[in-house]
Parts: sequence; C-alpha cells; structure tokens
Amino acid sequence: MKGARVDEEITAAQKVIRKFGLQNVTVEILGEGIVPDPTRVFRATRP
Repeated sequence: MKGARVDEEITAAQKVIRKFGLQNVTVEILGEGIVPDPTRVFRATRP
C-alpha cells in the first residue's frame, strides 16, 4: 500500500523495477469516492 505520491515513487524506482524485471506496473486506487483518503496499491508482476 502506498500514499498519494506513489506515481513519483514509481518514477524514482525505475532502475530497481528494471533490475528485478517487474512488468505490468500499475496502481489501483481503492475506496475512491467512498472514503476521505483512498488506499493506493502498487502492483507488478514478475515473469
């Protein structure tokens, strides 16, 4: 789970993402429009 700056964190972590071969990097926002501070979930797959 990540905070509101998750997109910036992903950008800063590009070298590590490539190093570990992560693919399909996405962020899911859960609870948007339902709770005041939605939860962000970082997801990636590794072949």
